[in-house]
Amino acid sequence: MWVKVDRQFGENPGKKAGGVKEEFDKMVPYGRFGVVEDMTGAAVFPASEDSEYMVAQTLNVCGGNVPS
Repeated sequence: MWVKVDRQFGENPGKKAGGVKEEFDKMVPYGRFGVVEDMTGAAVFPASEDSEYMVAQTLNVCGGNVPS
């Protein structure tokens, strides 16, 4: 997905390939956008017995980029 987005948004301001994604990565406190593998723990934990007492919670898997 990022290859297409980077190409589309980078053409107008004349940015180098990968430049738009680099700018977005810098906005995330963790330093990069998440990948599918980053979701594994957040998906497994609520399905496990370890979360038995947890009710109606929202897990933000966002690298620290929580909207205010």
